Amino acid sequence: MPDHSNALWQQLSLKAIVDDLPDMVFRTRVDGTINYANQAYLDFHGLPAEQVIGRSFVDLSPSEERDVIRTVLLELQQLTPEHPTRRNEHETRTVTGAPSWHEWSDQAIFDGDELLGFMSVGRDVTRRRLQQARAAFHLIHDSLTGLRNRRGLFRHLDGLLEDGVVPDVGLLYLDLNGFKAVNDTLGHRVGDMALVGCADALRAASGPRDLVCRLGGDEFVVVTAGPDGGGQAKALIPELRRALAGLPHPLGASIGLSVPREGDTPTALLERADASMYAEKRSRSR
Repeated sequence: MPDHSNALWQQLSLKAIVDDLPDMVFRTRVDGTINYANQAYLDFHGLPAEQVIGRSFVDLSPSEERDVIRTVLLELQQLTPEHPTRRNEHETRTVTGAPSWHEWSDQAIFDGDELLGFMSVGRDVTRRRLQQARAAFHLIHDSLTGLRNRRGLFRHLDGLLEDGVVPDVGLLYLDLNGFKAVNDTLGHRVGDMALVGCADALRAASGPRDLVCRLGGDEFVVVTAGPDGGGQAKALIPELRRALAGLPHPLGASIGLSVPREGDTPTALLERADASMYAEKRSRSR
């Protein structure tokens, strides 16, 4: 077979392979005009080849993303023969409006020092991103109630206390009264439902800026922030008691309050509220 036939065969074979790749592949001129797109790229945009070839990839992006994509094109145009590649992850939306993440590898094409265009390959990493987001969520949230857990509480308090300035914050530490009887007499399934009900009731009674957490077992924390956070927390205590008393299995709570002091750590703030809660519990048991 003549050499030119071999070269043509190789080109056709390569095109067939690229066309069948699950990754999106497209090639553009320097101005971003597309002169090749594989089937995965066409499918992602929901368009036939004749409506893609000859258009700028900027124009094919959703209107709300075009400023970002124009910046991408400018960055591509700054690539050099010494540094001809660019990698990044980009969030976009499919033709159905679903969020989608792609990991892009862009390669500038040069003839000597002359920039001719770009070849871009995009791999769908949406599943990985969603798994990472779920893992990050579960790291700081209680699996039963969906509230922040102890780690999530400390992350929140770290943010409030990080500047070294005493924030306007109140912290309430709640230990449920009567929950053990529910758990022991009605079973753990009903006990879990009761904890979920408590979480919902505490959220409903708290303000939109307040953070409700479950530390574990039947212990909860509510953090208030804003003008007179400590005063807000104190005023919230009877509301929380009423909310718990109104559950299908009414519960009470021993509640302790603490406010930040200069140099406080999240642990110190939580420990003072815990001590305050136990002081109330002991006074009630006399």
